[in-house]
Amino acid sequence: MGEVVDTKADRAKLENVYASWLSSRPDLSAKVRRGYEDNWRLRVKPAFGSWPIARITSDDVQDWVNRMTAAGLGPRTVRCTHSVLRMTLDHAIGKGQLVGKNPAKGTKFPPLRHTTHVFLTAAEVAGTRDEVWH
Repeated sequence: MGEVVDTKADRAKLENVYASWLSSRPDLSAKVRRGYEDNWRLRVKPAFGSWPIARITSDDVQDWVNRMTAAGLGPRTVRCTHSVLRMTLDHAIGKGQLVGKNPAKGTKFPPLRHTTHVFLTAAEVAGTRDEVWH
């Protein structure tokens, strides 16, 4: 038995769904909104912006994530960029523009790198400040 395909989704372009999704989010801080807009403009739109949403497959999304990783983007950047696509497609599902499972769900990501933080003691900070000012 075949998958149900919405003919509206055959025509709905991702860039239009993204614009609708972003305008539906007045709750976003300016910083978060700017981050989403940058990820859209730099990575999501060039890859999928003109695509009909019904044509985006899980394999397409995984290939895109793999290409971003191979190009040297950090794991957090890849995940944040992917989340813009996932939330946009969730919006399409919520609006009845896309029927079925979100093709951006179930994507595999590179592992997050563990970062080690170095914390200075008060004496080290004071010593550093003395070195800088003298």
